[in-house]
Amino acid sequence: PTSNRTLDKAVAVLKEFPDLKLEIQGHTDDVAIKKGGKYADNLELSKARAESVREYFIKKGIDQGRLSAKGLGETVPVESATGLKGRKLTIARSKNRRVEFQLVGSISVTP
Repeated sequence: PTSNRTLDKAVAVLKEFPDLKLEIQGHTDDVAIKKGGKYADNLELSKARAESVREYFIKKGIDQGRLSAKGLGETVPVESATGLKGRKLTIARSKNRRVEFQLVGSISVTP
């Protein structure tokens, strides 16, 4: 899948810069989780999403000590879905279902 190719590019960067540490942040849209589902709420879903990426990186050879996973639920949308309808609402919500990487600490690059 496309997501694996994207993650593999991130793995390559992590291997190129072994001092780099990442916080993997999972996000969701604003749709409430249905009762009785696999996840209790969007926060739990977003944490699982981030943890899934963390596990992928570890399987690809990245030291687990360089990685942390954090769920942010629907608290940090890329695009507000407020007042939107139809296709615009669908697109806004899809943009908010994502994983982002936050660099932790600093790295030095020599030319």
